[in-house]
This record gives sequence, structure tokens and C-alpha cells, in this order.
Amino acid sequence: MVKSIPIPTWQEAMDVALSTRPDLLRQRLQVKQTELDLEARRSEVLPQVNFVASGRTQALAQRADQSLGDIATIAFPGYSFGLQIEVPLGNLAARSRELEATTQVSIQRQQLRAIEITVIKEVRDAIRQLIYGEER
Repeated sequence: MVKSIPIPTWQEAMDVALSTRPDLLRQRLQVKQTELDLEARRSEVLPQVNFVASGRTQALAQRADQSLGDIATIAFPGYSFGLQIEVPLGNLAARSRELEATTQVSIQRQQLRAIEITVIKEVRDAIRQLIYGEER
């Protein structure tokens, strides 16, 4: 007598396929990558605030050797601090890149959904074939 192998339920088989298929895993990574690219593109059209700091030293001597000594010992230091604010006005290039990234995210998500549908169909067909083969 031939011992039959237990047939997994459709839901179990689908869960395994959706979580382990390399093509699905690769496409999910592609979707995440394009979503990160979209976030980067969105940040290009936002205002930026930067903290700026600089330091310098000066020399106040009449002779070069004394000036070099003043510079080396940082005898007359100077510092400056500030905020730099950049507000993009009508940045069409950045907005265009953002729109392109949004489109790419949409395309990648559609491709992921198409692969998921294909996997679900393949699992359904495989389970049907197993059930049909067992009945024979």
C-alpha cells in the first residue's frame, strides 16, 4: 500500500509561497528601495535649515616670523556661528524628480501585486492537482 503525503491547506501553501518565493522577496526589496528614493526626492523640495560654524586665527605682527608664531599659537582666534536657511521656490527640477520617483513606486507596487497574483494562481493550481491526483 502506498502511503499518501498529507496535502497542505490552500492557505498554508499560499502563506509559504508568499513568504519564501525569491521573485517576491526581490520585488519587495525593489519596492522598498524605490520608496526610499521617493523619500529622498521629497526632501529635495523641502526647506533646509543648516547650522554653520567656522573658526580662524589671525596674526598682527609686522614680521613674517612673528606672524607665523601668532598663527601657530592661535594668539588671536575668531569664531562665527549661524543658521543658513534655504527655501526652494519653484524648484521644477526637484519636483520633476519627485514625480518620477512617485511613478516608479507605483510601477514597482503594481509589479509586486502582479507577481503575488501569479504565485497565488500557481499555488491554487498545484493544490488542485494534488487533490485530483489523490482522488485517482
